[in-house]
Amino acid sequence: MVVSFRDPATGEEFAVTGDGEPGRRGVHYPRGRPHAYRLTDGPEAPRSGPGGAHLALLAAYAGAVAAATVERGWPWALLGFAGPWAVLLAYRLPGTLRGIRHRADGLAAMEAVPARVVAVLRNVTTDEDGHTSTTVVPVVAFTTRAGTSVTAHCATGFPDPENAYGRKLTVHHRPDDPAEFVLDPEAARRSRGSGAVADVLGHLVVLAAAVVGAVAV
Repeated sequence: MVVSFRDPATGEEFAVTGDGEPGRRGVHYPRGRPHAYRLTDGPEAPRSGPGGAHLALLAAYAGAVAAATVERGWPWALLGFAGPWAVLLAYRLPGTLRGIRHRADGLAAMEAVPARVVAVLRNVTTDEDGHTSTTVVPVVAFTTRAGTSVTAHCATGFPDPENAYGRKLTVHHRPDDPAEFVLDPEAARRSRGSGAVADVLGHLVVLAAAVVGAVAV
């Protein structure tokens, strides 16, 4: 496999060879050492910040809630643990609903175009116990109605990927972003709909637990 990428610090373009898992879309490497790269699912942010202090604060808070629960009863467990979580979820709920609506609108606006499987990538890995596993990812090619040629991995929702080479099919893509495409929009709509329902129900359950704890206290 050959991977080409541009160093954002210098603008220099590199082409490196090596093994990698299909479906990876990002490259991560130490500054000044582009050949010591590894493939990632996307760009990685620098790992910094007071992570240890946050964990210590969280542990101290959990201990205080546990002590209050032992001393004053179970309502303090609900209020102490579900209360802050409910506040956070209530703050995030509008954004969650906007994301659900955005994904639904994106599915509704998708355009259907013919496509063909132009390659099937197979990656065999062996774990430390000697067990091997094979990942099969078809690569599809299609042209949008606007004339943009797209070649992309199709890692999910593909029936019988092992024998997919040369297969003709229909893909549904967003007009503004053809990299976002699905093979079965109805299945994607059902899956995302059930995920949205689970998100909203989770918000309601946590909120109800916090309310019960507050009333009981």
